[in-house]
Amino acid sequence: MRIKLKKGTPQWFKWKLSFLGEPAPINPMALFAGNMWSYFDPGSPNERYENFIRKGRHPLSTFLDSMLLYDKVIVPTHDFMSVVILISVFGEDGVAELIENNAVSFVRVKGALAYIGNGGGLASYDILHDQTRPVDQFADDDSTLEWALNGLSTKPRRVNLSRMILENTQTFPMEKMVSLIREESYKDILDGPYLRTAFSLRNTSLDHLFGVEPNQFRCGEIQTFEERDEIDSVLRIARANLEMLLALQTGCTDTATGTPVGHVLKAKQQRGSARSSPFERFGSLKEITEVPDIASYVIDASIPDRPARLHDILIKRGTRDAVQFRAWFHEKCRDSPHVIAKEYGRLMHDIPFVSTHKGKTLRLLATTMAGVYDPALGLVTSIADSFLVDLVRKRNPKYFIEDLRQINN
Repeated sequence: MRIKLKKGTPQWFKWKLSFLGEPAPINPMALFAGNMWSYFDPGSPNERYENFIRKGRHPLSTFLDSMLLYDKVIVPTHDFMSVVILISVFGEDGVAELIENNAVSFVRVKGALAYIGNGGGLASYDILHDQTRPVDQFADDDSTLEWALNGLSTKPRRVNLSRMILENTQTFPMEKMVSLIREESYKDILDGPYLRTAFSLRNTSLDHLFGVEPNQFRCGEIQTFEERDEIDSVLRIARANLEMLLALQTGCTDTATGTPVGHVLKAKQQRGSARSSPFERFGSLKEITEVPDIASYVIDASIPDRPARLHDILIKRGTRDAVQFRAWFHEKCRDSPHVIAKEYGRLMHDIPFVSTHKGKTLRLLATTMAGVYDPALGLVTSIADSFLVDLVRKRNPKYFIEDLRQINN
């Protein structure tokens, strides 16, 4: 599931964002990885970690694919639990390399969303030890990150890891966003015929839904696929709108959502545009081109070997061919597998310059001149030839695809 944000601030997103600071410039090659969000609830952090792992490899698979499809991936978190998950899977060296390559950064929401009884409706909340001192998950960034990293079974060796994470984290207070999220979420339900029918609403008050007592509130990630009641629906829609707001603030045009929000997309079809998932389309392309599963290459390795395999992926994603591939993929591979196959066929029929008559002549002259200096060294000839091929050939996505096909080797 994915929402494509239009260039600039969407007209339907009539939010006054000045209090959050100026949004980042729109980056057409940036992804907001909402499905990597270990969404906060007040229960056990270990249980929340296990709940994320129980989702299976799909979030991690799309995360690895996004390394190839996007220049930058933004991972959301409340309390840096998402960082802990990445370190647990890819190792601290792997996470450090992701940051060093500017492939990943983080956005922290300080505070959380809940539905409060007795007419409270959607609201933000914090958890405090006493009147002034927040618990670790709601503390300042340094303290919360220290708390999160202390939860790892092995303490990180890298003394600069915390600094790297903090320098690549933006933080937004929930209390400054909640009124906008509440307004937009209620509008989705009340103004959209689809959701209004689904809720069977007889009145316009969404602050007095049945399901919580006056002295209760409901929060956290909803683990079941089907909503238990209208409050679950409101919380899911609110999370979807929170993801959209954070994506907008961080300059992302694409989102990989962490919540089933198909009904939100239908309700917003007049105000936004929805398209098939880029990961589904990339899956079709991999099947057509016989590219192996990138996630299996990394995740199926033993934990000590994963950083090295992730390094292989990052080396490939940093080439000029990879940059050309990303531009080609997002421009051409927008529709059905049939269209993707057709575009790939066109790509394969492109004749590189080095294979043309002029290109072969230039290569011959270069290698002949190299032989003048030392005809006994065939190595010189091959190096000159390889350098020239890399210098004059047009960057082409098919070379990157060929690189990926060789990944297991």
